[in-house]
Amino acid sequence: MSEFDISIFTISQATTTLLQDLYIQKTSLVFIQKGHKTLYLTKGETLCGKAGDIIIFPPDSIATMENRTWYNTDYQAIGLTFSHDIIKHVFPDPLPPSAPQKAEILSPRPEETVHILAAIQQTVANDQLPDIVRKHRLMEPILWLKALGITLSVPRDQSALGQVRALIETDLTYAWRAADVAKHFAMSEATLRRWLLKSDMNFSKILKNARLEKALALLQTTNIPISEIALSCGFKTPSHFSDSFKNRFKVQPTAIRSPENDRIPIEIDGMPEA
Repeated sequence: MSEFDISIFTISQATTTLLQDLYIQKTSLVFIQKGHKTLYLTKGETLCGKAGDIIIFPPDSIATMENRTWYNTDYQAIGLTFSHDIIKHVFPDPLPPSAPQKAEILSPRPEETVHILAAIQQTVANDQLPDIVRKHRLMEPILWLKALGITLSVPRDQSALGQVRALIETDLTYAWRAADVAKHFAMSEATLRRWLLKSDMNFSKILKNARLEKALALLQTTNIPISEIALSCGFKTPSHFSDSFKNRFKVQPTAIRSPENDRIPIEIDGMPEA
């Protein structure tokens, strides 16, 4: 991704699955197309989104969510990820530490959603646009949110977790060691361990999560064979990957693309029971 750009991707998930503690690196919008998404926030708060809603994720944050299928139809969504420069161009002043951002749900009029998605898809697909025109068009979704009263911000300083994740994700196949990371940040391993305590994770867990979450994203957004995903994310064998994935997400990798069973969900209080 360039300094001023957007990534756009289609998300599909065949089995209702609780996805805990996913790291969100950049400001992201998720346009729900089919199914439901439940976000589990701090202090027991939950947010429930349905088809037509937009989930707004702040950057450098941790999110726990459940993607729920709907009557034998995969959960489907379109995701947009924004570079920090786009956010800072529209919202130049970061929020104070006393006002941390959290995920939000927006329920716009359907025609608004269709317009903003179509505009971005056309912009991303058109590599002939002059830079100045492209830049202004890429800001359109963020300007739209601002007009709706949404405030976004990029943290003044990326968290220890975010900085280490960014380094690891430059090459997930590399046999990263704590010593490598400490050397990169010009600190001792002991200092690195103390630094990571701020994120309540040790280096081994950060490395494993980076690999598993990248694999999850590839399962949801591509048709790459699972064996290739396993190797590209740094797992020595597909079976090692499957075991690690099941331990983290409580389902096999195959369940992300193919439903685990054919049971039709039952609706309870307006939400499907999987």
